[in-house]
Amino acid sequence: MDDRPPSTEKFRSPFGLLLWTNGLQMWRRLRDSVTQSSALTGIIIILLVFYPLISAGMFWGGLKYLSKFPGLGNLLIERLVFLLFAILFMLLLFSNVVVGYTNMFRNDESRFLRSLPFEPNTVFQWKLIETTFVASWAFLVLVAPLLLAYGVFQSGQPGHIVGWQYYLCTPILIILFIILPGIAGCWAAVFMARYLDRSLFQATAVLILLAIVYLLTAYLQPEAASEQTLEVRVVDLTDRMLSKTQFAHFPFLPSYWLSNSITSWVEGLKSTAGFFVLVLLSNVLFFGFLGFTQTGKYFHQSLSATLSRGSLAGDWSRAVRFGPRLCAQVILIAWLMPYVDFSGMKAAWHEKFTPLNEEYSDMKEAQDISAPDLGRWLTNKVSLLEPEIARGQLYALKPELRQLYWRSFSGEMALLGPDLEHLINANLRSSLTGLDLVRGRSVLRGPAAEFAAEQKATLMPDGPTNHVAFLHRVTRPSATIETVTFTGHANLQTNTTHRLYLRRHVDRVDTERKPTGQKRWVTDHGEYLEGTLVRTGEQFQLQLKEEQVSGFQLRKTFPQLPNDDNTSWILGRVAPPLESHAPPDRAGGGLPPLAMLAVPLLAALAWILNSRAAHLICAVGVLGLFISFATQSGDLITGLDEGTLASGVGNLSYIGLGAWLTIIFALGQAALSLWQAPLAKRWETWYRERQERERNKEFEYAPGLAERLLRCIPFIKPDVMAVMLKDMRVFWRDTAQWGQSLILFGILGVYILYLPFFTEQFAALGGRFGGGYFEKLVSFMNLAACALNLTTLTTRFVYPQFSLEGRRLWIVGMAPLGLAHVVAVKFRLALGISLLISVPLIWLSSKRLGLPTDQTFFLCGAIAIMCIALNGLAVGMGVIYPNLREENPSKIVSGFGGTFCLVISFIYIGAMLILLSIGSPYGSPWQIWRTSSLEQQATFLSLFAVTSLATGLGPLWYALRKARRFEH
Repeated sequence: MDDRPPSTEKFRSPFGLLLWTNGLQMWRRLRDSVTQSSALTGIIIILLVFYPLISAGMFWGGLKYLSKFPGLGNLLIERLVFLLFAILFMLLLFSNVVVGYTNMFRNDESRFLRSLPFEPNTVFQWKLIETTFVASWAFLVLVAPLLLAYGVFQSGQPGHIVGWQYYLCTPILIILFIILPGIAGCWAAVFMARYLDRSLFQATAVLILLAIVYLLTAYLQPEAASEQTLEVRVVDLTDRMLSKTQFAHFPFLPSYWLSNSITSWVEGLKSTAGFFVLVLLSNVLFFGFLGFTQTGKYFHQSLSATLSRGSLAGDWSRAVRFGPRLCAQVILIAWLMPYVDFSGMKAAWHEKFTPLNEEYSDMKEAQDISAPDLGRWLTNKVSLLEPEIARGQLYALKPELRQLYWRSFSGEMALLGPDLEHLINANLRSSLTGLDLVRGRSVLRGPAAEFAAEQKATLMPDGPTNHVAFLHRVTRPSATIETVTFTGHANLQTNTTHRLYLRRHVDRVDTERKPTGQKRWVTDHGEYLEGTLVRTGEQFQLQLKEEQVSGFQLRKTFPQLPNDDNTSWILGRVAPPLESHAPPDRAGGGLPPLAMLAVPLLAALAWILNSRAAHLICAVGVLGLFISFATQSGDLITGLDEGTLASGVGNLSYIGLGAWLTIIFALGQAALSLWQAPLAKRWETWYRERQERERNKEFEYAPGLAERLLRCIPFIKPDVMAVMLKDMRVFWRDTAQWGQSLILFGILGVYILYLPFFTEQFAALGGRFGGGYFEKLVSFMNLAACALNLTTLTTRFVYPQFSLEGRRLWIVGMAPLGLAHVVAVKFRLALGISLLISVPLIWLSSKRLGLPTDQTFFLCGAIAIMCIALNGLAVGMGVIYPNLREENPSKIVSGFGGTFCLVISFIYIGAMLILLSIGSPYGSPWQIWRTSSLEQQATFLSLFAVTSLATGLGPLWYALRKARRFEH
């Protein structure tokens, strides 16, 4: 019998015990890092101290520059704050999903904690806090200097009150803000782990990424603008620019609450700021309560599912049963993709306008044609096109066409191309998604949509009183004081007013307005003879009226007419212009647009229920909706231009990718639902027969695709190939790393798609340093973007490779290859993959920017040397500062060594860009008025090469020495 008195010591709660244990471990790791390398720790502390100050100074300079825009500065700054936090919220959400999935379901610690006498809710609470911290610390480092700069800048603005309370309260608001994406991300990770295996997650991620890239490409469609466009349409362009950021003002976004509270605080609106602070706090408390009290059981179910199920790709019977669900998922995603595609129609109009733009450019550079005459020519051309363009639903383009009349005749137009781009891009949509159809949108957007909604509210400039329809060229005329005689076609309409225009031979120019050596016949609208046309035998006479000789050259020599090889004559008939009229109201036939909302609802219902009946109802319902929609869309497309589009675009060209995917996968969903059992049985029979054959035959090793590709590379030894294959397969099987690389390449895809837009803008704007300055600036900005992308890849994926060997490192060290050789193989593999990514990326982006081939080779060589430096630095630092106890790559990168590697990489890129820009033989932003001499180029390029090799190969050499010491 135990006679000891009961203990009065209070035990920590399980959650408190987890917090205390992990906090103690973190403190000991930090203390050991300081003890092992006090010098490097001091460097990192200095960098972390100076980084917020330098970043805050840069942000303050940017805010000050934006504030100089008259009347728009404060609006732009406020909108940028909203936009920044909205984008960061989305990135935080994605980061929490990836880190949370790895931290909860791909981590041995989760399985170990579930074996202890802890409640599932306790384990989830700790994982929620750990995931939020690991996924959000970089956000805190980024946003802290911005908020500091924003507060300092606004304190100097009149009418703004920023006290010391701002600097104390904003960190609390940021902490509250990061909790919401942390909770939402962990919930999404729990949901994915419960219903998706690795193969299905990868397929889903690819589909979602493609849909997002397509949507971003369609939503962020740029519009060409020239210098004069910016001057005369600054308000219009500002409105359309800010319209792209309207999503940041969605009132249910947490970023909206945070941005409103901060901006209202600095403006002195304390009650408004307090309201949004309370909204943010109440949501954090509500969802935090749900996350901390109700999610544990679902976490337990998801963890059990990940440990008990096999791969979907390895069980074809399950794959067949899951087929209808996958089809429902594609239908749901396709609803956000184009159902109706107008890109063919827009391309047709662009093609039709191309000759007009080219002829305008040639006449603009011709010295014999004055600006007023050029305006008359363009006004006449556009008035002839108006009846063809502004008909049917495209009647709403009429105000923009009339603006072209006015601007061309008043001489305000410097370039025609941007105005034609504006006419098409600003007024016509490229596509309509299912969501757009539900919202009742049409092909019209911008000013055209406003005019279609309320025509009487639009002030439309008057059109020309008459226009000239050109008929044909005529023989050289002979003139008297009252008549002009010439030979023409027999079917000319007599006793009507005609004009005989002088045509000139002018030089053709390229896109840079430089002569090409070719000639073009153009009509001079300032030099003509006007009169009544009559027939005299086999010839025609133009009976001139008083003062009907127009133009300085003709008046000077008349009745003597120009007679040389560089002039000719063309006959035109003067007539009143044809008016385009508003189309009659069309009775809506077929499916009402709001009914298209049933498509995602049916798909979501089938995905959730996952029953045969639900999938059949979804497939039949979606197909029925599309049959009705086809009736409506046919009427819609026919009404675009009254069914007589000059380009001949067929109706099938209007069917968007989303519609094709929906129809195909709805048919697949129906087929897999009807014949699910026979297909599953057939697959099971085939699988059993395959297993029997495998058991009855001798083992034969069949190499996979990656191994077959590596075998094609000469001089790779089998042991080296084995290490490379192991690293590639581990990376591919790690969902977290695979998902993060996927979103990174998605961002790069959007970046490359929009590169030509910057070239067009800078080429048009020029500036006080000349147009070449901006081309140099963009080329080096592109190199910096590619280098930063390379830094992200090396720090996030290459640096943890050595640490990920973990406790299995002794097995690798005992292999005949040797640990040092394994490190060298990791470096060569990372270098090869980086080169395969970075060099094509810089090549493609340079070509999209229109850079010359020799300059593209120069940039490719620069990025190749940077690949050696950054990969050597990442591999070396990963061996010098290993973390063999951690299996989560995100935590490894977040440690001391990963932070140090990232800081050194950023410093290296900044220094190397300066050396490259000074030593570039093709010019750079540092070389505004002249290029460096050959001696300077050789010096700075040599410094770049030597510094890069030292930065990369130095840590790699030290890492190889340390790896050899590991073996002893």
